[in-house]
Amino acid sequence: MVYPGMRMVTPLFKFVFGTVVGFAFLCVAMSVFVVVHPPAPSPSATELANTCSTCFKMGFGAVVGLLGGQKL
Repeated sequence: MVYPGMRMVTPLFKFVFGTVVGFAFLCVAMSVFVVVHPPAPSPSATELANTCSTCFKMGFGAVVGLLGGQKL
């Protein structure tokens, strides 16, 4: 059912949204794996975990931006 003033979600939006969500969850999973897997992570592993954490934050911001832009 379509209500007055309701926006339709296009297949392109679904593709972009799914890609961003998948990328964000991949980054957080890799970050957790790198930190938890070895008993004492090396400095390069810590840097990789920090980079993945930053990518997750950017992905989360992109998800919020996509949802906010879709609502307008």
